[in-house]
Amino acid sequence: MLEKARRANDSVEEDTGAAFKIAMRDMAGTVAIISTELDGERHGMAATSVVSLSMDPPSVLFCVNRSASIHEPLTQRGLASINILSEQQAPLCKIFSGGEKGGDRFDHGDWITGPEGLPCLTDAMETLIVRAEQQFVYGTHGVFSGEILQVLPNGGIKPLVYLNGNFLKSS
Repeated sequence: MLEKARRANDSVEEDTGAAFKIAMRDMAGTVAIISTELDGERHGMAATSVVSLSMDPPSVLFCVNRSASIHEPLTQRGLASINILSEQQAPLCKIFSGGEKGGDRFDHGDWITGPEGLPCLTDAMETLIVRAEQQFVYGTHGVFSGEILQVLPNGGIKPLVYLNGNFLKSS
């Protein structure tokens, strides 16, 4: 009887995980490239896991898989640039989502060394310079909350939006 209950519980957990994955694919997200620099090496990844946290102080929350190459440098440095992408930057998103590895990703796009020595994408819609004030691990991810130190605005009204495995186009 106990074994049957355990199997039923495992099945529910698997079903919940699968249903959760589908639910998250149904939630549109603006794409950003999170980047940092540590010991002269640039690290970056594309993410939809960036959300505003507070206006006072201005802050964001973002999540990074602990297996991502940026996780450890970001944890050590505690500083990041969050480069909000426009629709035209879908190819760059693909590069930072595994199309290239390591520092080679920064061979694509117009990157400069910005505030705090962080890599900043010059034609991002906006770039947020963030100090990760708090970090904790939850499951497979590191969760970072950080105060906005500076905003580098370029303006734009056509963000790159990801939904169900595809990029949306604004009308």
